[in-house]
Amino acid sequence: MIAKQAKLIEEIGKLQEIENTLENYINELRSEQVYLRNFMQEMSYTSWQQGKAKESFFNRTNNYFDEFSREIHLLENVLLDITETRKTLHFQYMSFAISTSR
Repeated sequence: MIAKQAKLIEEIGKLQEIENTLENYINELRSEQVYLRNFMQEMSYTSWQQGKAKESFFNRTNNYFDEFSREIHLLENVLLDITETRKTLHFQYMSFAISTSR
């Protein structure tokens, strides 16, 4: 029984580590996204004054940022799944600890 508790604690720790790493990565991606968006907007306003080239450039950058946002959202969904799994394991550990202490 102690081995099962130890295994649950180990798994919870691993999930917490993955959760922290993924959360940091998502935050870095969000920061990079803001930086790139600002850079592209600044570049577009100074470089493209008129015409269809400007419209095409804006459309392509908007599509890029939409896809970038979708990819970050997928990572956030994975993070949510990891968090839920960690919480479930923690609940199992607590239930197991309570039942063995009686």
